[in-house]
Amino acid sequence: MSRCIGCGIKLQSTDKEKPGYVPVSATVDNGDDVYCERCYKIKHHNYDYSHITYELFEDPQKIKELERNYYQKLEAIKGKKALILLMIDVLDIYSGFIKDLDLYVGDNPVVILANKADVLPKSLKLGSLTKKIKTIGENDNLNVRDVFLISALKQKNIETVMNKIKGYLSHHKGDLTDIYVVGSTSVGKSTFINTILKIYAGNEKDLLTVSQQHQTTQDLVKIMIGTNKAKKPCYLIDTPGAINLESVTTYLSKESLKVLNIKSFIKVRNYQLRDKQTIYLGALARIDVETESMSMACYVPNDLYIHRTKTENVEKLESTQKYTLLNPPFTLEEDKRLGERVTYEYDLSESDVFKSWDIALAGIGYIHLTGAQYKIRITVPKCVLVTIVPELL
Repeated sequence: MSRCIGCGIKLQSTDKEKPGYVPVSATVDNGDDVYCERCYKIKHHNYDYSHITYELFEDPQKIKELERNYYQKLEAIKGKKALILLMIDVLDIYSGFIKDLDLYVGDNPVVILANKADVLPKSLKLGSLTKKIKTIGENDNLNVRDVFLISALKQKNIETVMNKIKGYLSHHKGDLTDIYVVGSTSVGKSTFINTILKIYAGNEKDLLTVSQQHQTTQDLVKIMIGTNKAKKPCYLIDTPGAINLESVTTYLSKESLKVLNIKSFIKVRNYQLRDKQTIYLGALARIDVETESMSMACYVPNDLYIHRTKTENVEKLESTQKYTLLNPPFTLEEDKRLGERVTYEYDLSESDVFKSWDIALAGIGYIHLTGAQYKIRITVPKCVLVTIVPELL
């Protein structure tokens, strides 16, 4: 039997509980153009399968197995001449790079696509951001050729990327035929490919399954997009998303992900803070200020509630307003998935070189600090990667 055109899983009609199930009647009616039952329900009924992923977090061995399965899929790239399109979230550049990707892609050229760039405020220094992304990729031993800030949904810079792809195919010898799209779950890989299919192939029907749920793409999905210099067929290949265990979004419910989903330009929220004041980003992060005076600019989703209070009030506030005023998370169960909280202390007051710093909170956004000195405490779930760097934005 063939594979699902939405997620790439091998189809079967014998066991409804196993991946790839499709009723026999669907294959009779549609031939090879078939969605598995899971994709069909996601596309047509917005069915939520996230509970299956959350069950994995209760068993570390299952997480390890999931990671092994993912890297087994990447084995398809080893030893091949290919172009690698690595997609990351422009608001999550530090945790968005796949661990040990260089071991699978080797010296193949890598083009980094920083998705969701349409939401960035126009005041940002995009050139500096692009250089930083390229540096991170090179530090991961990737052969980074280009970095593009794109929007798969709004079609921003898609034509530029396609021209670059065509350039590689036309100037390279005839042994380059495959273009792999890799990245973490829900970063926008399938949306990117769907956009290309709509614009360049005129295909509005057989589109890949897209959702905010983890592991929507189950296996490799291979789509012919043209020919190379030697007239050999070339394929755009969607890969399953890597589960990013360092991002808060991996552990959140569908309701919470809606809060973090950015639909328009980020409205930067600015605060003048004094000693013994605290900023809450929902209940996902808490920032305590221990500096006489400092400015804080929050580049986070517009729907994420930010609450300022005196540090002396935090104990009472968390005991009475967690999951109500302070959210996400919205429930105790969801909070447990995020795990224990840890506190990081930063004292940057002695730096004479840098007068502003940026803090990246994986899955949440960026915090930009300016002032004469900085002494803060940041409390987040232990799973969340916190990166502090000299002015990035």
